[in-house]
Amino acid sequence: MPRRDRIRKKNKESYSRQPGEAALCSWVKQPEPTSKEDEDADVPDEPLPIINDEDEEERQLQQAQGSSPLLSCNSPSMSMEDEGDKSIENISESDTDEAEMSESRAAPCSETVLSDDDQNEGEMEGESSIDEESQEPTVRQELEKTVLSLLQKNGLELKNLYGQGYDGAANMSGMYKGLQARIRAHNEKALYVHCKAHCLNLVLVEASKSNKHFITFFNIVEKLYAFCNGSPKRHAALVKCQQSLYPGQRVLELQQLSDTRWACREAALKALQRNLNAVLKLLDDIIDIDPPDLASGDAQMYRHAINFIFLLCLEIAMPVFKVTAVASDSLQEEGLDHSTAYKVIDGVLRTLQTMRSEERFGEIFKCASEKAESLDIEVPTEVPGQRKRKVPMRLQHGPTVSQVGAQFESVEAYFRSTVYYSFLDSMTEELKRRFKGNKPGSGSPTDKIIQSFHPLTVHAKWVSNPDAEAKEAVHILCDFYGEDEDQLQAELKVFHSSFPSENLKEIFAILRENRGQLIFPAFVKMIQIYATLPVTTASVERTSSKLKIIKNQLRSLCGQERLSDLLLIAIETDIQIKHSEVIRIFKDMAPRRMLL
Repeated sequence: MPRRDRIRKKNKESYSRQPGEAALCSWVKQPEPTSKEDEDADVPDEPLPIINDEDEEERQLQQAQGSSPLLSCNSPSMSMEDEGDKSIENISESDTDEAEMSESRAAPCSETVLSDDDQNEGEMEGESSIDEESQEPTVRQELEKTVLSLLQKNGLELKNLYGQGYDGAANMSGMYKGLQARIRAHNEKALYVHCKAHCLNLVLVEASKSNKHFITFFNIVEKLYAFCNGSPKRHAALVKCQQSLYPGQRVLELQQLSDTRWACREAALKALQRNLNAVLKLLDDIIDIDPPDLASGDAQMYRHAINFIFLLCLEIAMPVFKVTAVASDSLQEEGLDHSTAYKVIDGVLRTLQTMRSEERFGEIFKCASEKAESLDIEVPTEVPGQRKRKVPMRLQHGPTVSQVGAQFESVEAYFRSTVYYSFLDSMTEELKRRFKGNKPGSGSPTDKIIQSFHPLTVHAKWVSNPDAEAKEAVHILCDFYGEDEDQLQAELKVFHSSFPSENLKEIFAILRENRGQLIFPAFVKMIQIYATLPVTTASVERTSSKLKIIKNQLRSLCGQERLSDLLLIAIETDIQIKHSEVIRIFKDMAPRRMLL
């Protein structure tokens, strides 16, 4: 049998194996084939050697007292099977009474322990990848088996599971039959947390549909992208228009809108605002060309659609999406905790509240009017779709003149109410509903429990007599986790009166330095759980993008197990590799030379 056929047969057998057989974390960087001969080389499809201390890793995993799995299920077109990227966040405690705690981090997988040997005292590291599983069916039952198998294989007890972090897909987040509900059936304390970065993206999607003007606006933005980039000829013409209007500046491409790409709206609007003059010039050139171009009809339609309302929506959306883009980047950072996430959202809400004023809209309206005049676009002088009601002749000269005036006193007042306030109010309500649960019926018991952790970290609430909100938070947590309410309140008062702190990291550092496990056992347990609860799955999903880099043409015959190991190596770039150990392991492996 030819060598290539033998490799294909072996590969096929590797792909047909049952889910759950991927190798545990491997930290060896395998050299890539650089030529056709390397591609044809007979490389055995076997797990890459593990060079880190396997016993130490298993010991730390088995010591974990609290964990939170982060799971992302994707179906990349380059993979023959779905890659489920799993992350576990753990909290460990040493044999001594030192409080060794790890803070949850939005990075792919496993655990972190703080000890006295850490160089950066009080600095909390994130977790590391422990596994990549192939998962062909993504139904709830199979996902449940995969997660339970993953926990069991790594020595993590289900009773120590305190949180789950997934996206909002129905098979993951379903309240009754989703994966999170099935896991909670085994352990009710495993709270499900919807990824905060996903939630913010859903807020932007809903705000973009807040009124008819913004629906039309974003449709035009998408159509302009498709029109300008759909043809190489028009794309080249747009580049020439940019170079003629902005000589010496870098050409900026138009960006496509998407409901699943978090930063696409801010980037798309920024590119359109910068290239608006060039786009209009392109449309005018296509309309005026002789003989007429086949796309002249579409160009005329798009040129007519770019009116004053379009410019006004662009001026309104740009500052708002700049703020949400900063918040989105913050919600994807490593080392993020729930306390910081809620502060970020509070900052966005305060910014939106500040922007909702007549003075602010007056500036936006003036800017849009000036831009419309510079582009020869007509500024409306009458309220659209509204006219003054005609008064009957018999009542015109009577003592009581029955005249019904316009609902809006000016065009600016009309756009301020129907466009500007509607957009900001929709975004504010969605932020409160998805992050605060303020809307009646929107706040679930899980949301109330997670939000109850935040008052425990606020120093001002405990230096004096705690307010009703702080007491209610303690009551909810103690009732759910079975702790003594009076003891937790006493520990909170003593801790915050003795040690001023501003955030969760400072609290961890103080507890670690002062043997907090002995002095404040109930408070330490609550803080450990709070830090273990996942905030975002952004980093876990981002690791799936590595598949496009790893699964290339030179690795077209790579087996599933080897592919999983290569992905983990690419994800964990901060692992120190001992090259001498790698050489020794490869040397001790089975002979790799074949007789021809």
